[in-house]
Amino acid sequence: MPISTSTRLPVAALLVGLLTVAAPLWTASLGQDPVVEDPEGGEDPGTTPVLGDDFDPDLEVAIGRDRPEEAWELAEEWQGLIGTWQLMQFEHVERWIDSNDVRGYVNLGEGVMTMIIHARNDESNEMPAQLAQAGIHRWRMVRGNILQTATMMGHSNMGEELEWEIPNTPREFRVELDGSNLSLHRPDASRLILRRVDSFAFPDEAKQAIRNAQAYPAEED
Repeated sequence: MPISTSTRLPVAALLVGLLTVAAPLWTASLGQDPVVEDPEGGEDPGTTPVLGDDFDPDLEVAIGRDRPEEAWELAEEWQGLIGTWQLMQFEHVERWIDSNDVRGYVNLGEGVMTMIIHARNDESNEMPAQLAQAGIHRWRMVRGNILQTATMMGHSNMGEELEWEIPNTPREFRVELDGSNLSLHRPDASRLILRRVDSFAFPDEAKQAIRNAQAYPAEED
């Protein structure tokens, strides 16, 4: 249950690694690509590549190349996840966080998730006043209602320094999907509450700004 805002933790402290719910299971090795050799007298290597002794299937996955038999799929019951979601509230398991202090969007595409979160730091500390976390991740649904993600590229300044996220950093959430409402439950029982972003007209303010900039010949919208 949320408690009084007078007892809430500093936003910066609560948001460090907002979506990081598990330590990396392993560190990806980004060395040279596995060697591909053409056996003597074999077929044209351009048409029938043969894997050399140095080929490591786990490394292939680590650097982002899925095995063909592990193509991304999504069960019918979770097709509603596809789309763009706005972060409405971050319910921390212990402390209340004002929804005005956190803003974010998540887009779930076919196997790729993009995420950006901005937070306001009102505390007197050495962290920036404006905090941000963003990343691109692979994702899938497993074990019924568990959303798993693996980082492709990510960064955050929700710490003493800007941090670059290790590829394939894993995360898990328990999913509750109810139409246009989505809840992502972290293992620590904290919850991210999101709402679907419906299609809407291009903003009039942006249209006017574009006209004023005159980057291209003026067109009537």
